Amino acid sequence: MKKIILSLVVLSLMSLSASAADKVNTSTFFDVSVDHFYHNAIEFLVGRGIVVGNPDGSFEPDEVLNRAEALTMVSKASYIYNDLDQAVFDDYEDDNCFYDVVSDSWYTKYVCYAFTEGWVVGYSDGYFSPGNTLNFVEALKILYKAFDFYYKEDENIWYKSVVDDASFYNYIPVTISAFDQPITRAEMSDMIARIINYNEGDLDDYLGEFEEIVVIFDTIFNNIDLLKLLESGEEFICMNNGISY
Repeated sequence: MKKIILSLVVLSLMSLSASAADKVNTSTFFDVSVDHFYHNAIEFLVGRGIVVGNPDGSFEPDEVLNRAEALTMVSKASYIYNDLDQAVFDDYEDDNCFYDVVSDSWYTKYVCYAFTEGWVVGYSDGYFSPGNTLNFVEALKILYKAFDFYYKEDENIWYKSVVDDASFYNYIPVTISAFDQPITRAEMSDMIARIINYNEGDLDDYLGEFEEIVVIFDTIFNNIDLLKLLESGEEFICMNNGISY
């Protein structure tokens, strides 16, 4: 029997299905089947007007997000959730807040708004690098700032506190198994959907049979992919003193 020491209570002896909750039986995008693990998360964001996909009718759920795409999703999510007027972004569409964020690009208004609000600061050379990919902890930090959630930056590991807080509320997608893991469009959709559903009191319903699967700092530190562990068919129990399987 193998054991990995953890620090929080997580629990599960579960059978795996294709999604966290009861399936939505339709799909807005041709490349997001109803069997995609994050299908419900994506459809949730579509229903809230947070994502619209690409002009060709695709969403590219498993593609890694870049910084411009992430801020567009997060900005819309924050404003729609708080029932605010998205027209505020239009005031920033002609800005040139970074050397490489020129006026009237499709993402300019979202990046420059986020910069003004202090969600992002860019690099010391004045560039933002909108096409650079975003990893899990970077994405989580931006989400916390956008939704005005408090967390304390640890002096030794700056993301320790925000990951711990996100695991407490079960905001972390089950496919996250590394702090620097590039985050996909589907995973970001799931994090946003988890936050909104939690704040509306519907997280358990949203997660369905996966409500007790909780990704925590130590599962990520030990590179434990909980979804793959479930898919393996092995029975396991996560307890205070570790995962036994």
